[in-house]
Amino acid sequence: MTLDGAGGSRGYVLGKTAVSSTCVGLTGSPKVRSDSDLTSMQLNYNHLYYFHVAAIEGTVAAAAVRLGVTAATVSEQLRTLERSIGIDLFERTQTGLKLTDTGRLTLEHTSGMFRLGER
Repeated sequence: MTLDGAGGSRGYVLGKTAVSSTCVGLTGSPKVRSDSDLTSMQLNYNHLYYFHVAAIEGTVAAAAVRLGVTAATVSEQLRTLERSIGIDLFERTQTGLKLTDTGRLTLEHTSGMFRLGER
């Protein structure tokens, strides 16, 4: 399966091994996530929904209030999502969260997903 990302980056899922062309080491070789890496970080609906709410709200604290959970819970969900895909979705600043290019693309997709789910 081929996954297209921001700026033409591509990722691939080969069996249970994910390869992202945006995560290239100094040698120019793509970093490969092993089966054990993927199975230890199972993603679920909450990871995407918490990302979506945090992106809209602009801060972890505001997202936590909207979701009715602690800021630590939101932060952990976001970090797990980012670690599992190997790409930062946010730049964390003192004033809040700023979406990266990949984060903006992801928000477009989650917006469509959650809009369809409301119908």
